[in-house]
Amino acid sequence: MSQDGAVQEGPNSNQRQVDVTVKHHLIGPLNELQTEIYKNAVDHGWYDKAPKMGDPGYLDFINSKLMLIVSEAAEACEELRKVKNHDALKNRYYEGQEADEAVVVKLPAKPEGFGVELADALIRILDLSAFCGIPLGEMVIEKHEFNKTRPYRHGHRNA
Repeated sequence: MSQDGAVQEGPNSNQRQVDVTVKHHLIGPLNELQTEIYKNAVDHGWYDKAPKMGDPGYLDFINSKLMLIVSEAAEACEELRKVKNHDALKNRYYEGQEADEAVVVKLPAKPEGFGVELADALIRILDLSAFCGIPLGEMVIEKHEFNKTRPYRHGHRNA
């Protein structure tokens, strides 16, 4: 494995191995955040009736969590419709305030905005992955390292 985290060819040329250990400084904080977010969801009752792996309804429960992630992405799309200039994408605003107003309000006022909806999607992804026992920190680094080996605009797609 490479010292810089590069992808190395495996024994079979169709297999790749990625050295994620060099990125350990990124994995730990992400995994800690994942655990904290999941614990908060459990503490607030969102898993009181969650089925266990192998129980009927387990996959449907996961599917419903995936749709909540999609709904956060849809809310981000709605926030795009509210902004009047590109700089407003970086702003957050609070309930009852216009998207382009730059007013600072202390929490617990509910933050809104494009970035806030992206954060909601990330929170839901981290929560679901913790519920499923997925070490997302390692997987994100591994996938990112693999993506770095791909050719420019691989697949000739537009986006």
